[in-house]
Amino acid sequence: MAISRMTRRRGKEPKIMVAEPLLTVLLAKDSGHYCAKCPELDLVTELPTVDAALEDLIDAIRDYAKEYLQDRDRYATSPNRAHHVPYVEAIAACKTDWEVRTLIEIKHGLVHVERFPCRPQARRVRPSPVGKTRNLAENLTEWVHSASADQPSA
Repeated sequence: MAISRMTRRRGKEPKIMVAEPLLTVLLAKDSGHYCAKCPELDLVTELPTVDAALEDLIDAIRDYAKEYLQDRDRYATSPNRAHHVPYVEAIAACKTDWEVRTLIEIKHGLVHVERFPCRPQARRVRPSPVGKTRNLAENLTEWVHSASADQPSA
């Protein structure tokens, strides 16, 4: 009701401003658990509900940015972390979790591990020990890497 009064007085409709996403969060379900991964920052979490996984990852993103800025010299010279500077600065500028969420594009999916055909001589390899399984985070990491390998380069 307040919006309609405001519209009549000003003659303009309210607009929702949406920024381009800076970070990606991949949410995947596997065996009753949900995995959330931010590939730009190499952060992963796995919890029983999708909301818990997403909230935990947002907390991890904020904590990582805070830690990065506290020890900036070490992270900025690290070969696998130096490129995180623009992400960390954007996250640090956010005052609330909602502002962090505006930086994120969420993509949903399922974990899929593709089985590659073995060469005949490779079939004689001793099987892995009974009970040894991969966790969801390892499956998701493989899924992300295989999906990015399938993308044509620009």
